[in-house]
Amino acid sequence: ARAAGVPADAVGRAAAKHPQLLGLSLTSSLEPKAAYLASLGVDLARLLALHPTGLSLRMEENVTPKVRHFQTVGVPDVGRMLSAHPPLLSLSLKENIEPKTAYLASLGIQDLGKALQAYPQVYSLSLHGNMAPTARFLSRCGYDVQAQLRLRHLA
Repeated sequence: ARAAGVPADAVGRAAAKHPQLLGLSLTSSLEPKAAYLASLGVDLARLLALHPTGLSLRMEENVTPKVRHFQTVGVPDVGRMLSAHPPLLSLSLKENIEPKTAYLASLGIQDLGKALQAYPQVYSLSLHGNMAPTARFLSRCGYDVQAQLRLRHLA
């Protein structure tokens, strides 16, 4: 833990919140995951405090595809984005992240990658129950969604 810059007490609290971490191999699971996330600039202490289950996810099947997706849509600092909203790691890429990214792109939001990094919590909103109805309402009210919308306006 200390090698990754994470205080030992933070690791203890994370294990208390998510005991499954104790069942993972240190050398073949936890250390490689922590190293990968740290290489992206993820604040591991914050991840452990807010979403310790993030370290129990499979990298190749879960985390790495999400990182690639965010990089592809132009998020300038994926590590910063994941640090700001660690639950992103547990959201479904196919059922949550990709459809919402496609919807936001269809709105024509300028610098979508930067907008997503600034407000990653948008992925926790309901697409059909919140995001789309709010965007339609703002558009009907004369709001120029393409030029003026900030993702926090959809919350």
